[in-house]
Amino acid sequence: CFFIDKSLFIKEILEEDSQIVLLPRPRRFGKTLNLTMLMHFFEKTDSKEDKKHLFKGLQIEREEVFDEHLCKYPVIYLTFKDIKVSDFEENLKLIKIVIADEFERHDYLLESEALSNNQQKRFSDILNLKAEPSVITRSLLYLSQYLYKHHKEKPVILIDEYDTPIHEAYIGNYYEKTISFFRSFLG
Repeated sequence: CFFIDKSLFIKEILEEDSQIVLLPRPRRFGKTLNLTMLMHFFEKTDSKEDKKHLFKGLQIEREEVFDEHLCKYPVIYLTFKDIKVSDFEENLKLIKIVIADEFERHDYLLESEALSNNQQKRFSDILNLKAEPSVITRSLLYLSQYLYKHHKEKPVILIDEYDTPIHEAYIGNYYEKTISFFRSFLG
């Protein structure tokens, strides 16, 4: 058995000057593994000890950035890997579910005093799959704003397989609608 320690990738991300990092790699190259490692490293928890053991003995543990950034940020993690449908309406329904699932991970925001009543209502609508498409289009922006208001830290946003629904849209002949959605969603 072999183990390849990719934990210094965390340091590379922290040292990156860009606010957005795109990781185009071939299939089976470990993109999802790297993103989940980033999620577990950055995601704010009640206790750093909850996550410290995951990195015990890895190279990142010996770096200065380890204690400074471990469990410090709210994290948004979305994966669109399973969105493989033949029409735009089904595509959008599945995207809404993925987004709602991530809102559910952060449902403590419904009790946050940092959010206004309108923001809590919008949060609830997205969570309960009742939001209009125009709200879903801006949902990533809303969640990042709400997390920032609550935690006073900019969130780390990790998006895996964003291209899967776009590829399916191209094959299914609804590419323009899907690419239009993702332009606004990721904008």
